[in-house]
Amino acid sequence: MEMSSTVHNELGHQPKHRNSSTNIQTHYDGKKNAKGSGDDENDADSVDKAVVKAPYDPNRLCTQNQYAKSLNMTLSEYAVSMDTWMDNKVEFERDQTKLTNGHPHNWDRFSAFQVMGECTQNCIGGPCRADVSKITCGVDEEVMKAPCVVYSIGGNNQWQFENDVLAKTPCEVHTFDCTGPKERFVKPDNDRLHFHHVCLGSKNVDAPAPEDRLDSVQSVHGEFWTLRKMQQTLNHTQIDLFKVDIEGYEFPMFEAWPTLTEISAATAVLPMQVLVEVHYQTHMPELSWHRKVDWKWSNDMVNLQKHFIKMGYAVVVRDDNRQCPHCTELTLVRMRCPATADAVLADAVSVIE
Repeated sequence: MEMSSTVHNELGHQPKHRNSSTNIQTHYDGKKNAKGSGDDENDADSVDKAVVKAPYDPNRLCTQNQYAKSLNMTLSEYAVSMDTWMDNKVEFERDQTKLTNGHPHNWDRFSAFQVMGECTQNCIGGPCRADVSKITCGVDEEVMKAPCVVYSIGGNNQWQFENDVLAKTPCEVHTFDCTGPKERFVKPDNDRLHFHHVCLGSKNVDAPAPEDRLDSVQSVHGEFWTLRKMQQTLNHTQIDLFKVDIEGYEFPMFEAWPTLTEISAATAVLPMQVLVEVHYQTHMPELSWHRKVDWKWSNDMVNLQKHFIKMGYAVVVRDDNRQCPHCTELTLVRMRCPATADAVLADAVSVIE
């Protein structure tokens, strides 16, 4: 089991990150010096206004996503497939209800996660279909260029995934897990790997008092942070790869992420690729009264698929867990997303030139 994630701020650690304001100034200075214009101040003012006034488009294609290079269709073609699914959601839900009539203990209810297109697949963390392995799209040095950031949520002191990412990409990796005492985690020695004794949650929660902690590696010892707090604390303006296996908590986690039409979407930093195991049974007592009883149903899967699409994600890989009939592994790639400040700036500079 990989339980949810977390954060301990490593004092003195200055993470590599995409700093939008720095990149904007560098980009503009380069353009300014190349032009040699006598109206630099006016041009700079024009760029600032363009960045501030750039319209938000919830249907914008996610052109800054590095993983687009590993896909077998264009972003536009994926967008059409996503819109088609949304247009036919009622029919999909009807068919799902019929398929799962009687609620058999198998993978049928995961059919809601329609696979769209294909990608260049890489198995990270071990041989394909191994318990610690994840199927990714384009996670290699050919596709991923520095600076890039990977979040590994949960892990239970297993580091195969992190070590493989470090070996195959130039990215920095941040692992989050607050279950059990911090001392039980033995981080491999690598300057690009950082451990945080914090769990991922749908809201920020303080760590339990020492007298309230259970003597178990599965009990929570650290704080819960939202994805926004993690990203803001570490000063990350883009998350390239996000791996999570949190035994049912994926549902409240995704529900806390904004869709592209919500006000907070323009400033939310959601990952470019998500690797997640989805469960309809869970042994987490906060979620289900019994580990052998179904907790989520076919309509829940349809609604989760709808939420994925409304956040800009398409399911590119679905891999049912052969050891667990109520579990499936999904690989999501973001096809629609807000423009970064750099993208807005590039458009603004091209206009004033």
